[in-house]
Amino acid sequence: MSLSHTNCITLAEWLPVLLRWYPPANAMVVGDDDLPLQYLHTRESGQRVTIFKAGNPLKTPVQAQPPSHPVPQQVQHTASPGPAIHPWFITSHTGPTSYYRASLPAHSGLLPAEALQCCWPNIKTVEQKTVNALSLDAAVHQASRTAPAPSEPLAPDWLWVNCLPALPILQGATQALQNAQVVLVRVILHPAGVADAALPPLQQLLAGQGFMLSGVQPERNPHL
Repeated sequence: MSLSHTNCITLAEWLPVLLRWYPPANAMVVGDDDLPLQYLHTRESGQRVTIFKAGNPLKTPVQAQPPSHPVPQQVQHTASPGPAIHPWFITSHTGPTSYYRASLPAHSGLLPAEALQCCWPNIKTVEQKTVNALSLDAAVHQASRTAPAPSEPLAPDWLWVNCLPALPILQGATQALQNAQVVLVRVILHPAGVADAALPPLQQLLAGQGFMLSGVQPERNPHL
C-alpha cells in the first residue's frame, strides 16, 4: 500500500538503496537532468542513460510536421559512455501540443504558468506556442531507431520524470511502465496544485502498475 509523503524517507536517503537493489541498466530521464545525473553514472559498465530534454521553442522556430514526423530536431549523442540526449517534448500523446513561456523563464513548459501559482503566486503565462510532441512510448521507440548502433526497442528499467506535469507523461508510457522497476517523478504537494502535477493521481496511476510510494525529496520550494 502507498505511504503518506509526510512519513517517507527522503530521496537522498532512499536512492542509494534503490541503486543497490535495482541497479539501472537502461535509465530514462524526462526534463532537467542535473539531479538525475548525480546518481546515474553512465561510466559504469553496461549502464545506458537516455535523456529527453527539449530546448526553448520560442528561440528556435518549430516547423509544423505531420504526425509521422513529429520531431524535426536532431538527436545529440554525446561521446560514449555518456548519455544520449534527445531534444523532444514528451507528453501523453504524439502530435501537436501547447508550450507556455512563463514570466519566470525556468518554469516554462507544457503547463500553463497559472497552474503553478500555488507555488509561485505571481507567475503568469507571457506567450503560448504550438510544438510537436511524442508520447514516452513513442519516444522510446524512436530513440532506439536513432541510436548510433540501432538496437531492439529500449526497455527502460528506471524512469525519472524531472519536470511538470508528470501525469500526462506517464499516461503515455504504458509499455515503458511495464518494464520499469523504479519510477521517480517531480510533483506539486500543495493541495491547490493542478491534478496533472499533483501526487495523488500519480500514486493512483502507478499503484495500478504495482508501484508503491517509498520516498519524497523536498525541493527549495516547500510545495514541490
